[in-house]
Parts: sequence; C-alpha cells; structure tokens
Amino acid sequence: MRLTERDFGILRYLAQQGVASSHQLMRGFFQSQVSARKRISTLIRAGMIESLPLSEIKAFSRLSYLQTGALLTGSGRQGIASCRVYRLSEKIRDQWPSTSKLADVKMWSHQILLNELRAVFQEKFPNAVILNDPMILEEQRRFEKWRTGSTGDLVVPDLVVRIGESQIALEVERNLKSQDKYRSRFMRFEDGPYTHVIYYCNSERIFNSLSKFGTHYQGIAFARFGTIHEVFRTLDGWMRLDDFLKRRPLRND
Repeated sequence: MRLTERDFGILRYLAQQGVASSHQLMRGFFQSQVSARKRISTLIRAGMIESLPLSEIKAFSRLSYLQTGALLTGSGRQGIASCRVYRLSEKIRDQWPSTSKLADVKMWSHQILLNELRAVFQEKFPNAVILNDPMILEEQRRFEKWRTGSTGDLVVPDLVVRIGESQIALEVERNLKSQDKYRSRFMRFEDGPYTHVIYYCNSERIFNSLSKFGTHYQGIAFARFGTIHEVFRTLDGWMRLDDFLKRRPLRND
C-alpha cells in the first residue's frame, strides 16, 4: 500500500491526539463523507488504524458518553450510538508510550473534546504551531531542565497554540479539583511563559466554580464547550474569544 501525504497527516494527528471521531477526521482531512469512509477503511484494512464504537466509554461514565456523543454528532441517542472512534493500531501505537496513553479508552472523552478546540484554533490560526501535553513536557525536559535543573515548577497545559509572540494555553476541565490544586496551577500559569490561558469547562457546575474561584487571577479566562468563541474574564466579564486573544493579559494588567 502506498501512503499519501494525507495518510501521513492522519497518522500524525492520531499519534499526537491519541484518538479522533469520524467527524473530526472527515473535517480535518477530507472533502466528503464518501472519500473519508473509503480511505479510512483502506487504512484499517492495512493495519494502520483501528475503529471502535464511542460506546466503549460507557464502562467508565455513561454521562460522559452521552455528553461527548451529543457534542460530536449534534443528534439524539441513535446518532450517538453509531459514532465511531479511531486510533492507531496497537502494533504502531505501542512504539510511542505517550500515544498509547492518550488513546486509552479512559482518555477518549478528554481527547475528543480537545480535538474540537484544536480544530477551532487551527482554523483561526492556520500557521500556528500546536503542541499537546506530551510534546510540551518533552520540550521542557530538553530545554528548561537543562537550564534550571528542574521542571517541578513548570505547568503543562493540555494544548499550546503558538502564533507570533502569543502562546495560548488551553485546558479541558471535565472534573472539578480542589481549590488548592487550582490555586497552585493558576499561580504557575501566571508566572509561566503563556500569554493567554483559557479553561474550557465541560459542565455548568465546573464553569461556575472555576470562574468564581478565578476572581484573583485576571490573566486566566474561562469558557463553556457550548460557546467556544465566548470567554469570561473576571476583569472584563464576557467577551469574544478574538477580543481576548488580541490582548496580552498575563502580567500586564
């Protein structure tokens, strides 16, 4: 089988993000559903990728399964039930521990939601460099540890978008943590290299808690997955994502 540049793009994407839904692969790499199904089927038969139903995550959280499926399909239970998830085949995946971790069923909801954010920022900034957390951590290990002797105080977001002088840190928040953990993380974000930080919350409860607790951290914005292009910042209230990204809020207020 001869791999095309698009095939390599799909494989790179799955290596970086762990998993993707059929809709996400089609949106990112194909012009039509017919061509997407045909080529993805070819990659499956060649043993490059594998396909599983989204319902695999029911074993961990039925609520997460329904929420993730509704976001991806925009339809009812029947549409969600037919949703497929793709990842690199086991023989390829096992060569990269970070890919195997991100492709684990327990990470599906997190990674699929992160893919939605990645698509928004790729469309907004086509020339941006986008790094996932294993890539960020490896970069920090190579450069920061050599320079400072430790990476213990460095914060690693779920995704970083680099465009020009901006470094946008994106976090997907699906489970509420303790205030102490948030306090430590928020402080490290404000002391770190990021020009913008956005927490995307998977539930109204998480959004309300974080936006209330984040009162003292003016450089961090919060948002809901249902309204990706609107963010909340304590100093300004609600604002358009584009307006937030035009500013350089960290350490400059």
